[in-house]
Amino acid sequence: MDSMHVLWVGGGSLGMLFAGCCAAGARGRHSLLVRNPRQQRAIEEEGLELIEADGRFTAFLSCVQDAGSVIACDWIALMMKQTHLAEESTMRTIRELSERFPQANWVCFQNGIGHHELLGRWIPAERLHLAVTTEAANRIGLRSVHHTGSGITRVGYVEKSPKSEQKFLVDMLVQAGFKAEMSNNIMESVWKKLLINAVINPLTAILRVKNGALLETSDRLEWMRELFLEGLAVARAEGVPVTEDWWEQVLAVCRDTAENHSSMLQDVLNGRRTEMEWINGSLLRLGERHGLALPSHQAVVRRIRELERSAAN
Repeated sequence: MDSMHVLWVGGGSLGMLFAGCCAAGARGRHSLLVRNPRQQRAIEEEGLELIEADGRFTAFLSCVQDAGSVIACDWIALMMKQTHLAEESTMRTIRELSERFPQANWVCFQNGIGHHELLGRWIPAERLHLAVTTEAANRIGLRSVHHTGSGITRVGYVEKSPKSEQKFLVDMLVQAGFKAEMSNNIMESVWKKLLINAVINPLTAILRVKNGALLETSDRLEWMRELFLEGLAVARAEGVPVTEDWWEQVLAVCRDTAENHSSMLQDVLNGRRTEMEWINGSLLRLGERHGLALPSHQAVVRRIRELERSAAN
């Protein structure tokens, strides 16, 4: 484990959080690949600052901007949003890394669904892992990240792969101070997070409220419930073993993250493209395949698209 080299790809909040904590607390070597040259210089020269509830510390690790600068890696962790994952520049980076390091294992931290099919064009299924995390963080400037909420990270395989590979990843995360575990049914966790995000994210972005504010009125709860039940129908049509008690988990996430601004709300407020197409949009596409009408999801998708267009203008 001491000789393992992990490359974290993505200089956003979660990429900085995981890379910094692992560089500071876990064995092995850690590097961070970012796109912004100013961010690369700031982290390389001054370190990556992590702000926790009980204080702050600085982690020092290699930070590069060009995939060609990566000398070696055994694990590649994709930490960017699906909006960036689908960009041609990101695809070029992924192709380059897969060609240069054909024996590396990959782990995807993306929300939504469909990313592992996209990456399967270049990465063998037995080397492709999925991670679902409820850790929360906000990036503050180029080199600082605030760990705003602790959660759990579950790791599983897309297709059958050696458990020893996943054990390394889970052990590394635990060493770094995260709660992590292996999952024998990672797609259930993927779908659970998808349905939670498909309810909370668009509504907080449309209403421009924190997560907890969704629980304040009966109209908002009814809107949440409609989105949830439509998503539940799609999951069942896809053969996912969902249960009604997932609704209680949606409510629990709202309560536990009451003061958080969802990632979709942050994107809207900052004029960025959201992950709506990979969250609610993916449910609409699957619903159409199964002949299911999803009027509530159609409504929020239209509204978020309008917000994105307004921000672009």
